[in-house]
Amino acid sequence: MNTNNSGFTLLEVLVVLAIVAIITAVAVPSYKNYIIKSQRLDGINSLNLMVLTQERFYNDNGMFSSSLAGLNNYLGDYLNDEYNYTVSSSDTSSSYTITAAAKFNSSQNDDTEGGIDCSTLTLTVSGLNRTVSPSQCWDD
Repeated sequence: MNTNNSGFTLLEVLVVLAIVAIITAVAVPSYKNYIIKSQRLDGINSLNLMVLTQERFYNDNGMFSSSLAGLNNYLGDYLNDEYNYTVSSSDTSSSYTITAAAKFNSSQNDDTEGGIDCSTLTLTVSGLNRTVSPSQCWDD
């Protein structure tokens, strides 16, 4: 009596599971880094939007806003949710600093670039000069 058994052997299933585990072990960290970097770029875009918003505020009021509350009417809901933003200015006629700090439980707290912590991004505008820090985090 000749019977044909069809299906997979236990060894074949284990080999497939091992291959899937290896692919997952490589793909998940890479995907996480991709998400963190894309969120950082969204945070940088939010800071750049705030610079434009400060310029608009300046045109309307003759000075820069010294707080985020002063810009809320101009910004709407366009800021990235992974960061807490602050605006400060000691001289509202010529300079201000905008900071984006990663929220407490955000994946952005793990954001690094070449060993540099990128969880807090700062942009300072003084006259026509613009300074960003940490600068390695802005070079994408």
